[in-house]
Amino acid sequence: MAHDICQLLGISNVSTAIRGARRICNVKPQHRVMELIEDWNKFRTIHLLTLEGVFQMILNNKSLECRRIKENVASEIFKMTKKQLSQNRVKKQETESDIK
Repeated sequence: MAHDICQLLGISNVSTAIRGARRICNVKPQHRVMELIEDWNKFRTIHLLTLEGVFQMILNNKSLECRRIKENVASEIFKMTKKQLSQNRVKKQETESDIK
């Protein structure tokens, strides 16, 4: 549920978080759906998000928690990329030494 995800991210307005402040979609329509779930609320529909929708919400919002998550993801990707580059460099050096 988008409401619960917004609470975790420190976002107070679910509709603005999903649709965007200037009608720019923060979460694309194919990654969200409105459902009427009578067990929870018989009179109101609820926003449900796919996993891609959750990532779009995190990347397109500017709450402190979203910023923290983006920074952590970026640093992890940087570490993985740096490690992969160094492994490729070692493999290339080994290949070049085997050729000589």
